[in-house]
Amino acid sequence: MDQSDQLFLLIDQMSNQIDFDSGFKVEANHVLNVANAEDIPKGRSTEAMACALAFYASRRLGVSITYQEVIDAYPSEVDRKDIRRIVHALHEAMMRYEEQETSEE
Repeated sequence: MDQSDQLFLLIDQMSNQIDFDSGFKVEANHVLNVANAEDIPKGRSTEAMACALAFYASRRLGVSITYQEVIDAYPSEVDRKDIRRIVHALHEAMMRYEEQETSEE
């Protein structure tokens, strides 16, 4: 199973743990697809990437969640600093993606 498959599986598990609605999985998968296009997951821990995706996707949907809530939903130790760095990279990638989408219209 490659990292993307693992991330999709972890996002699914975390969405059940945190009790997100179905829109969360769609948004998390969309963000992951954009991240994959920019090779953001490459070289990063799968665990930190999953937590960052959960945090960032929930925030994009207007759900107020803390890093600690996401970390608590994940079954192993994850460094908050790693999550923050990945969230920043995800945000930058999504901004570029949305800017490109807007300019193509």
